[in-house]
Amino acid sequence: MKIDRTTFVLLTAALAACSSTKADTTDAGSSSGGSAVDAAADAAADASEAADADDASSAADGDGGVCSDDVGTPADCAMVTCTAFATSQCEIYKSLFKPKVAQAAVECLKAGVGAFCPVYKCADDALNAACPDATASTVCAAMQTTCTNAGTPLAAGECEKYAQGLNAAGRTQLQMCDCKFGFYSCIEGL
Repeated sequence: MKIDRTTFVLLTAALAACSSTKADTTDAGSSSGGSAVDAAADAAADASEAADADDASSAADGDGGVCSDDVGTPADCAMVTCTAFATSQCEIYKSLFKPKVAQAAVECLKAGVGAFCPVYKCADDALNAACPDATASTVCAAMQTTCTNAGTPLAAGECEKYAQGLNAAGRTQLQMCDCKFGFYSCIEGL
């Protein structure tokens, strides 16, 4: 289960503000009409700003620079033990994804237990978390044509979410897909 951190922070702040405001009004022995709502809104806004700042800092690399997927060290695929298929996909992800994206995918695969190993979800999550990369638009323009010609139109921006996390070999392989079964089958087929 994936929990959206920003939503969690906002809800927690809103609940804390409501509890705090309720305690304040109970101690004072009075109730003010909009103060709980105002306090919750202020707390939620503060939490949102904090979460945005945290997201911005986590998107930057360790030197405070621009987000980059070119630095990362994926674990050895022998550490992926949930299924043989997951282990083989691990090797593929390491060869077709940018280093930081491959590292995230492999860490996810390593967490798989027994027969439950979310192979495609690990790839999907890692690719969707990739840093923006304007060079992905060239690959995606070609894929848009390929998918449309195959009768499976590709929504604008969908390809970029995935292609920006692929290295040159991954992008070449993506472009070799005929899109006969849709774009997502091309991603799963990497």
